[in-house]
Amino acid sequence: MLKLIDRWLEKFEKTILVGLFLALIASMAINIIQRNVFGQSSQLTQEVMPLMVLWITMVGASLALRQGKHISMELFLRFMKPSMRKTLGRIAAVFGALIMALGFYLSLDFMSGELKIFGTKGYLSLIVPYFFAVAFIGYVIQIFHPHTHAHGEVLT
Repeated sequence: MLKLIDRWLEKFEKTILVGLFLALIASMAINIIQRNVFGQSSQLTQEVMPLMVLWITMVGASLALRQGKHISMELFLRFMKPSMRKTLGRIAAVFGALIMALGFYLSLDFMSGELKIFGTKGYLSLIVPYFFAVAFIGYVIQIFHPHTHAHGEVLT
């Protein structure tokens, strides 16, 4: 069941990532044309583009974590037996899940502040709790199904 949810989230995130990237490119092009041809630029576009970059970054980080392509400390794992690597990978996944759960909890407080300050525009920051929730799910899945390299090395 968790693997099914994980695959669905991956497809969803890839779609969101491509859509946001295309929208960012289109917004930048329109803003450049407006500025150079008409001598004006859209304030809304300039406010939304950094949010798009934030969303692209967080969704991309979530995909990297899911695919095991995030930065990890593997130096000591290379010298250990495969069974020990798997155990340490699971321990690291438990630790990661705890950190992501804490991040999710704190991001809910962040969201309440955003909503107080910006009103309904504060919902544009939903990517922060989303990232921590999805990363938590990813780590829980890694506890039960650790990622492995082609050579059998467990990713942590």
